Amino acid sequence: MDTETDTAPGRTGTHPLDAQFHAVERRLVRELRLPAEKVHELVAAERARFADARVQTFVPILVERAVRTHLSDPAARRRCS
Repeated sequence: MDTETDTAPGRTGTHPLDAQFHAVERRLVRELRLPAEKVHELVAAERARFADARVQTFVPILVERAVRTHLSDPAARRRCS
């Protein structure tokens, strides 16, 4: 994992969108009541899919939607609990 863009709690990244990704993680943990580590793993995996996107502005929104969609599957949700 690239520590330059890592948004785990207690870490500070240097990417301009790090604060937004951290907010997405906090929101998902609070709303879905899942462990922060699991949410971070899911967000990081989805974020990596968009690493080469030419336009990064909407990536945090797309990542949040993708994680929520993934977790709407009861089996996936159980694996994260």
